[in-house]
Amino acid sequence: MSQKSGEIYFMREREFLEDGFTRLVKVGLVNESKTRDSYVRRKDHQTGNPRRLVISNDLIVKTHSVSRVESQLHKRFATKWIHGEWFKFDNDQELISAVSLARELSEEMAVFQPIFERYEELQKTPHVVDTTVVPSPKAVEIAKTRKISKWKMNQCDEMLKTIVDQFWVASDSEVDLDGVVEIVIRSQTRKFEKEDFKKDWPDLYKKYTQINSTLRSSFRIGVGATKPDDDSETSTNEFIVELNKIQAEIDEIPVPNSARLLIKPYQKLLGLKAQVEWDYDYSQAQLGIECDTNYRLEGLGTWRREWKDETSPVDQSTLKTEQKNIYDRYQSKKPDRQIMFYNGQQVKKGTREVPEFADS
Repeated sequence: MSQKSGEIYFMREREFLEDGFTRLVKVGLVNESKTRDSYVRRKDHQTGNPRRLVISNDLIVKTHSVSRVESQLHKRFATKWIHGEWFKFDNDQELISAVSLARELSEEMAVFQPIFERYEELQKTPHVVDTTVVPSPKAVEIAKTRKISKWKMNQCDEMLKTIVDQFWVASDSEVDLDGVVEIVIRSQTRKFEKEDFKKDWPDLYKKYTQINSTLRSSFRIGVGATKPDDDSETSTNEFIVELNKIQAEIDEIPVPNSARLLIKPYQKLLGLKAQVEWDYDYSQAQLGIECDTNYRLEGLGTWRREWKDETSPVDQSTLKTEQKNIYDRYQSKKPDRQIMFYNGQQVKKGTREVPEFADS
């Protein structure tokens, strides 16, 4: 994710002919620039909006890695989401709390940023062959925390998948999901059967491909998911309690007819998982720095970074121009797929082949 600095803004709406603000707030970002800031962005958004858009210094938060911070805020406020980057806060105190969270994340990112930047540098640096470093006690604890965070994310993903599966069932039952998720049918382009082409025309395959050297990274330090023990930290206990509450809420919703109501537990899970991802990403960067350019962090795993010669994809455009008859022989139609979107983004596990009855 981009490490660019910038501003998070909370843009409010005021009725032109009435006093007071609406409850809608746009939570967006502006990358750091000499010519653009949150106030310039307000002017951009004012066009076409029937209400006066208002922004002030107390609703602007400067931060490192502004994209990462904005993503966190959007997920953590998912239950307040209305459309796009617009959220509905029920009262001023909720908005104040949201801005306060943005400042907290900004302060944390000021600490995280040098770690993330160094980790990115190390990702681009080949490891020194057969080198091992003994981890510090702190690194051992970080690896444990990372494994527990992975377990937490897996729990969220499993529950999210259950909800997505129910959305599919509701869609097949023609339950209205408009405004909850969007399901579109995407016609697939033809697939080029590369392996068959390679087998039948080895010389042409060499002609229309090339060997590129790519630095490949495989981070295997502190991997896996570890379920917390009974003496786990308070934050883990709180996580489990919240997860159980969400599961109970899901169990109360009759599906498929009331599947629309699943969007609230879905949004809560997005927010819960986002908090865990924040810590997970930071712990991975910390472990990467602990490993440095070495291959192995003793007892914790390895971080392989090495140059690999890889064959590029077949240059289909040139092949089609120069050898169209041969090119056409290796085309096959991929099946159409249904894709599920939430807030304009594809849902994880939200794709499948179009069921036969969907075309009827």
